[in-house]
Amino acid sequence: RQKIEQSQLILYLFDANVETEASVRSALEALNKEGQSTVIAVLNKMDLSSGEDVKSSFKKLENAVFISAKQGENIEGLKQMLVGLAAYKELDSNQTVVTNIRHYEALSKSLEAVREVSKSIEDQIGTELLAQHIRSALAHLGEITGEVTNDEILGNIFSRFCIGK
Repeated sequence: RQKIEQSQLILYLFDANVETEASVRSALEALNKEGQSTVIAVLNKMDLSSGEDVKSSFKKLENAVFISAKQGENIEGLKQMLVGLAAYKELDSNQTVVTNIRHYEALSKSLEAVREVSKSIEDQIGTELLAQHIRSALAHLGEITGEVTNDEILGNIFSRFCIGK
């Protein structure tokens, strides 16, 4: 339930030959209590009935996709709908998605270097070691951006902050 509440996209899969439009509508409303998610009704087992009869029974449902998982019917249509929604729907600003393992590792190493910078400042360690940690963090970020870090960035940091004497 907690994951459903956090989701931006919910697929509600059900047997189109068993459920009624009213029961599905009720379930969709329960899944999207606060209206913050996109809920797609996926009507399955279309191969077991007259497709037109089922479609007319559920014609008032928005975001409905009619499929037959067993026969593989309209699976591509469902995929296209999902891709379309993912391409145009913005992620919540609190979420960050890292899909590349190399980027993840570089970000992890950069975070560790930033933590070392913070620890060095707290422990009042010399500026040479502090500069090395900053260079390390920038180098790891540079692996992602393709930019090469230089002494101007460090000079800018040291000119703005009194780090130590």
